[in-house]
Amino acid sequence: MGSASEGAGGFVHGFETVAAAGALRFQAHFFDAIALPHKTEMFTALERVAVLQGLSFDARSRDGADGGRRKRRREFTTRWKMSNYLELPFEIQVSLAAGFLGYCVAYSGKRNHHKAYESAMIILIFGTPSIAAIKASKSIFSPEIQIIYAAACSLAMAIIWRRFLSKKVFKFLRNQKISQEDENLGPWQNISQDTDTKISQLNVRLKNGRVLFCTNLSDYNGAPHGPALFGSDGSIAMYATKITTSNGTIHEVSPKDLGGFQITYIPKEEISEVDLRIVAEKL
Repeated sequence: MGSASEGAGGFVHGFETVAAAGALRFQAHFFDAIALPHKTEMFTALERVAVLQGLSFDARSRDGADGGRRKRRREFTTRWKMSNYLELPFEIQVSLAAGFLGYCVAYSGKRNHHKAYESAMIILIFGTPSIAAIKASKSIFSPEIQIIYAAACSLAMAIIWRRFLSKKVFKFLRNQKISQEDENLGPWQNISQDTDTKISQLNVRLKNGRVLFCTNLSDYNGAPHGPALFGSDGSIAMYATKITTSNGTIHEVSPKDLGGFQITYIPKEEISEVDLRIVAEKL
């Protein structure tokens, strides 16, 4: 036993220096790993044979102090990412910001199903015109005007894609039997986000048997929020002109009176059927 201890001691004293890891965020990865179970990673296979929920051998989390530490770490990460963004060249900063604006406009109401990498690539695509705009106007405009010019170019590209090109591209792909896919998830998104057709009447049947009906949506084009709102979650807000109760009684309603407009919000969970009368013509 003594010889083994002496041998180990001689081995340890043989080290002169210990080099610390120089990888980015090494300390964060290291302290996350020494917590049992791991602080951030999931152990899917281990959870099949053992109960890990609520289990922690990390003393720092017992008194709630870890929550503050983890929050501070998230705040530090956010600041670190923003500081890296601000250290980028001026053209790249503007192009990313302009690309994001273009992405928001081009895919308004259609972004819910996008994965992170898809959003990032689309932002880069819409940011490309802004880089060209900055390079072309660098010797002409001040930096402030360059930002406005770059953002305008990205927004113009987004509007052209949303209003004209997207449908033509997907229609071409379908006609050429290349793909039947479009940029929407389902019928509801296609109907609610289609700006080339006009909805003239709206009929919403509820699960409790009531039916809300708007005879002529165009009568409320000038009303707050337009003639109707179709939420991406399936909810609807409308100006009901006729309400049928569950026993079949019909009530005529005037959404507009001296007090203003009365709009009815209907959550998706209460809707059983939606009927639309569509006029297939350009607005």
